[in-house]
Amino acid sequence: LLSLGLDSRKLSIIPNGFDDNLFLSTPQNSAREKLGLSPTKKILLSIGTLDGVKGHIYLIEAMQKVSKVRSDVIAVIVGSGPLESKLRKEIAKLSLDEKVFLVGREPHNKIPLWINASDMFVMPSLNEGFPTVIPEVMACGKPTIGTNVGGIPDALSDENVGTLVNAADSEALAQAILDSLDRKWLHELIYESAQKYSMKTITAQVVKIYRNLLEWD
Repeated sequence: LLSLGLDSRKLSIIPNGFDDNLFLSTPQNSAREKLGLSPTKKILLSIGTLDGVKGHIYLIEAMQKVSKVRSDVIAVIVGSGPLESKLRKEIAKLSLDEKVFLVGREPHNKIPLWINASDMFVMPSLNEGFPTVIPEVMACGKPTIGTNVGGIPDALSDENVGTLVNAADSEALAQAILDSLDRKWLHELIYESAQKYSMKTITAQVVKIYRNLLEWD
């Protein structure tokens, strides 16, 4: 900061906040019933534009490896984008039509339903800012597997809320998925960790900054 000529006393970094009235933990079985999902499968969820930078191709490749070890795992990808046709072809090529599902774009107010229906969230991005979706997932008590790029490590700095892997590495991603499925996650702890990103908390931080500015000497 000093090298940029900035006074650190005048700089505050506030992360994106999530809507704590919308992203709440609800019963998994109920969410799956509403979405028509299997009550017995282990469901991996990924949300994002179907664009190369989101790395969905690596999740699809990882699912081929996961399916050789476990038959009860499926991946659901929510989103639309220019790579949809290519991803569908890759799914068919790897014979994953019953393992990986592209469900298209969903309205924001329906995203909590998908999160609560899942067992964990997967973010295989090649580049990211600070992804608000991770705190949203945490607020629903779900763990995340994310790549070690951009702001994802900041969101997953606590190993109790998720796991980091290198980007563009489907082998490492597959192993992380298998390991995470075998792990007993403390969902209440994940929920509590999300609260520092709640809109209530973020709003309080912004108000504090403005109050300090009014008192700045």
